[in-house]
Formats: sequence, structure tokens, C-alpha cells
Amino acid sequence: MASYSQTQTRTVGRVLSDAVQSVTSSLRVRTERARQRRQIANELAMYTDRELQELGFSRSDIPSIAAGHYRR
Repeated sequence: MASYSQTQTRTVGRVLSDAVQSVTSSLRVRTERARQRRQIANELAMYTDRELQELGFSRSDIPSIAAGHYRR
């Protein structure tokens, strides 16, 4: 039978492991979202000012579009 301190150590270890996994998962999600924002911004930056205007955007709108905050 495990002693109280061994059980407590396992529980603390499990909590720490879960916390590390949560942080790692969160960082992966944030990194992927940042990559997607950069990709959107880069693709929109390839358009000419005229093409952007035809779409109803200006070059200054690109950061907010990429971030998903653009409102007309």
C-alpha cells in the first residue's frame, strides 16, 4: 500500500503534467492562429490597391482583416 506522501507526490505530478499539457496545447493553438493571420495578411498584401478597392478594402484594413476584427 502506498503511503500518503507517495500518493500525494503522484497527485502533484499528475496535476503538473496536466498543467504542462494545457500550456503546450494553448501555445500550439496560438502559434497556429498567428501563422494563419500572417498567411492571410501576406496573401492580401499581394493584391494591388485597385484590387483591394474592388473588394471593398484598403491596404490599412489588412491587419484587422487578418486578425478577424474587420467591420464594415
